[in-house]
Amino acid sequence: MLAEPLRNGLVDLAREASRVLLSFRTGPRNDLGLDWKGENDPVTHADRAAHELCAARLPVLLPGIPLVSEEGTEVPEASEFWSLDPLDGTSEFVEDLGEWAFQLALVRDGRPVLGVLALPAVDRIYLAEDGKGCLAGPLSRQEMSRFSAFDPVRRERLVLTRSLPRRPSLRALVEAHPGSDPVLLGGVGYKVHALLSGEGDTYFAVPRTLHPWDLAAPLVVAREAGLACCTLSGGESKVPCDRESIPEGQLFTRPRWLLRNMEFFAKAEAKELLARKDPR
Repeated sequence: MLAEPLRNGLVDLAREASRVLLSFRTGPRNDLGLDWKGENDPVTHADRAAHELCAARLPVLLPGIPLVSEEGTEVPEASEFWSLDPLDGTSEFVEDLGEWAFQLALVRDGRPVLGVLALPAVDRIYLAEDGKGCLAGPLSRQEMSRFSAFDPVRRERLVLTRSLPRRPSLRALVEAHPGSDPVLLGGVGYKVHALLSGEGDTYFAVPRTLHPWDLAAPLVVAREAGLACCTLSGGESKVPCDRESIPEGQLFTRPRWLLRNMEFFAKAEAKELLARKDPR
């Protein structure tokens, strides 16, 4: 078990970073400093401010552990590192949709062992430790309690990226999938929150669409809250210590829907669609 001061410090940092992010939402949109790192890949002053906060605080919280952040540049050779997405869902943040998150996880040998997922727009925070379960509570208050994902009794409902309309291969994959009533949301962390809260049941990301910082914190939170998490081929989801897109597609679902999803993604038609490259 990791030390309680480390867990408490991680939660405190997530709360402080959330306040920083929210402070940028109270001013005019022009104050966000919107810029573009690539096609459909925005960055703002808020992303950078939350990154800088964590870059300053994490060496105090756990000395000697390098940081791999979406807004950083370093690529350390390390088996243990922090994986940070200071603002997952920047597009939704800019558009004031609320579907964005702060995500931070400690990764050892490719496996996130401690993670925090904060969703300021909906006043929610999750903390999870490998093998120790998940805690959750209001972001605006100190109390957190044991949490397990809700499991509504209904047909399997998909949670998918908001970019679905401009991705023909993904649309074809969704049309063939046995799930129903897709819900389109932004940000990996927010999609996982939608599964945890019962809004949806299954979220999948096709190969080369997630980066390590997208996956790390949502993965440990989802796993410890009782969701089934793996690659689309059924392997263990791993978080690499690099800045490249992750070659394996990823699946988050309820345990009762896992076998059906594995059978679906094993079909030749699904594999062919997964191999195609859609616009970002």
